[in-house]
Amino acid sequence: MAIKGADLLEYDWHTEKSRAVFGIDMSLYSAAPIASDGVLLYASCRSKKDDGELRGIRLSMCDSFFELCQKKLNIIFAGYIETRRQKRGIFYGSSIDLLDDMRELADKQLFLSIECGARRDEAWQTYFKLLYPDAAKYRTIENGRTIDALRKQGDMLNISRRISFHVFFPSEPIRIMFEQEARLAGFAIGEPEFADESDLPHGVSLHKISTLDKREIDDITTRIIRIASKYDGMLVHWDCGVVRR
Repeated sequence: MAIKGADLLEYDWHTEKSRAVFGIDMSLYSAAPIASDGVLLYASCRSKKDDGELRGIRLSMCDSFFELCQKKLNIIFAGYIETRRQKRGIFYGSSIDLLDDMRELADKQLFLSIECGARRDEAWQTYFKLLYPDAAKYRTIENGRTIDALRKQGDMLNISRRISFHVFFPSEPIRIMFEQEARLAGFAIGEPEFADESDLPHGVSLHKISTLDKREIDDITTRIIRIASKYDGMLVHWDCGVVRR
């Protein structure tokens, strides 16, 4: 997606019902929230075709509509959430009254069905809590980079193998408590590790049999990060052997 002036960061995540791609304009972060633009506006675009899927030219139409809204309404594009059947553009503006203008633009679209909405969000909670990537979301970006690097080495990504996830904590007793919960969550516990100069020096490797399907890896790293966060821990990296033909 290309929105003029946006420093777009994209990552794989999920909504309540399906997998999704999230995009956020990172250039807004240092100035947000902007006091004069405390109204959240959104435009959810769907295809009018029978199959209901958004792809090809209709995805481009969504992006064009978002740019039109940004230009005509003088609103700030904050990001988007894209699923197989819907793409929602998220904006910030100065007035709830802009919703009527957005709906007027939406009604003129021939090939898209667009639902628009607005509410006050002075603190930009949607930007910071929904769009901005936390540790688990950002790890999906790193997962993609690692998988791409292995692909370039000729790895057969669809072959299952043992993957090691390296997680670190502030103390050994906390690490041991984490290990107990990780074992119950289905991970094999490997050897303890030590990073002398780190603020989180006490580590452990967790092992899991998996392919390098990105969705599968994303699910695993998200589970580890959620568990580790209870114990002030951090997933630092993961690695595995290369499986070639």
